[in-house]
Formats: sequence, structure tokens, C-alpha cells
Amino acid sequence: MGNQCTAKKKQKKKQFRLDDRLGFNDLNDEDLIQISQLIKKEHLNSQKLKLGLSINKVGNQGLMSLGEAVGQCIQLKELNLDLAANKYDQNGVKMFCDHISNCRDLTSLTLSFSYCQLQEEDFNYMQQVFSQFEQLTYLSLTFSYSIVKDGAKHLGQLISMLSKLESFYFDLRESQLTNQGLIGLADGIISNHLKLTKIVLILEYNQISEVSAVRLSQAISMCQNLIELTLFLKANRVGMNGAQQLGIGIGQCPNLKRFNLELMYNHFGEEGFILLAKGISRSKSLIQFSLDNSIVLQVTLDKFRMISKKIQKLVTYKVNYRRY
Repeated sequence: MGNQCTAKKKQKKKQFRLDDRLGFNDLNDEDLIQISQLIKKEHLNSQKLKLGLSINKVGNQGLMSLGEAVGQCIQLKELNLDLAANKYDQNGVKMFCDHISNCRDLTSLTLSFSYCQLQEEDFNYMQQVFSQFEQLTYLSLTFSYSIVKDGAKHLGQLISMLSKLESFYFDLRESQLTNQGLIGLADGIISNHLKLTKIVLILEYNQISEVSAVRLSQAISMCQNLIELTLFLKANRVGMNGAQQLGIGIGQCPNLKRFNLELMYNHFGEEGFILLAKGISRSKSLIQFSLDNSIVLQVTLDKFRMISKKIQKLVTYKVNYRRY
């Protein structure tokens, strides 16, 4: 027999680039430790950091290591991390938040924790940590397909504590959001209503009732400087009164220019749909209106269009619908 190679081949060390294309890469804790070391090496003086790490196998150890590395980048102004659909739990999230609290100069924070089973106490903890980011003007938090429930009220309290916040994006779709949670979120909007110029709320597939929908509408009506609003309320229980109050709230926003609304599978019927349109038609500044995924009668749609034409400055009008 000739010479045979008996030594085991060494496993090649993975090479990473720090960008937003690391998702769905089968990354584990060991990989995150390596990525964290790279952050310390290349980004200690950076003002921006964006990483896409969704759909991997990152556990608590990897998430903690990432948080520790990010926490050392104290000059960061913009942080964007997609951590959705991994293997960490609420303890990992807490440790991660602890570490990034060192980044006190952040003006923009985007985090996704989708598919993570958090408890109300975890949202309370995040509220306490994120409220230290006193320079934040933009906040984006995604907890879709998680368990938010009453935890949303802590997001409301967070909004009220961030005095410089101008814009926020919350994705809470299919998160078992409760009425109490949404009311608390609405109260936070009220507390910071003078600063807010853009709001995006993705609240699909929850059990939002008329009561909380009305409270949200009241909160929106107080945002006198609001320019852009997106509300995705598909598959809730807004009801006729909720739809009417939503329209009234929109009509009372004097500077609102762009409004995107999704209302499929709610419980308000033709009358509620028309009442919604009448409220929106009172808008003085609206130039772009989009209504998505609504199931309506053709006659109802025609009435809606006629009412919407009363909006004085409307330039772009779009309705995606299904007839029945």
C-alpha cells in the first residue's frame, strides 16, 4: 500500500462579512462568538451597524456574546439587528439588552425578536433598558409571532419616556396582544403626541376589540404633527364603532399626508366602512391613501370612493379589495 493520509483534515474556519445577509445560514453560538470578535475588531469606532441574523441556531451564549461586542461600540448612532427565529430565550434577550445599554448615543434602533416566547416582565425590562437611549429619534421593534399580551403597555411607557422620539415601527402581528396592552400602547402615544411624525403599527391577527380600537383612534387624533401613518389591523374585532372612531381620529390629524390601512376580516360591515370613509374625508392634508385587503360589496366600494373624493388634496388613492 502506498502512503496514506491518516491525519484528519482540519475543519475550515468560517469566514464572515459583517452585513445583513447572514440570515438562514445555520449559524450557531460558536459562529456568533466569531462574529462578535469581528465586530470588536472592525466596528469599535463605527457609527452604524447592521446585521441580518434571522433563521439561525443562535442560543443564549451567542446572543450574549453579540450583545457584549455591540455594547463596546459606544459611538454607535444607528443599530439594526434582525435576530428573528433563533434558539435563544428570554434570558438571552435580557443579557443582550444589558450589554447594548452602553450605547447611549443611539439615535436609531431596529431590533427583531420574532418567534421568541417573551413574558410581560421581559417587556418591562426592555422598557427600563431602552429608556436610557435618550437620543433616540427612531425606534423599530418586531415581536411578531411571539407572546406579547399585556407587554405592549410597556412599549407605550417606553414611547412616553423617549422625549426625542419622532418615529416608531412596532410589528406585533399574531402576538396574542390584549386590549389592555393596546390601550397602554395608545396611552404612550398620547404622552408623546407632539413629537411623533410617523407611526407604523402592524397588529394583524390579534383580538383587538372596539374599546382598544377607540382608544388607539383617540391617541392618533392627538398627534397634531403626524405626517405618515400605517395601520395593519387585519383579523381583529374592531367593530363598527371602532371603524367610525378610527375615521374620526384620522380626520382630526391636520398634517397627515400619507395613510395606509388594512382592515380585512374585522366586524363592522358596510355601515362601519362608510362611517370610516366619512371620517377620513375630513382630512385637510391627506395626499396619499391606501386601503389594502378589504372584502367589500361593489356598491359599498363605490360609496367609499365617492366620499373619498371629498378629500381636498388627495393625489394618490389606492384600494386593493375582493368583491363578494
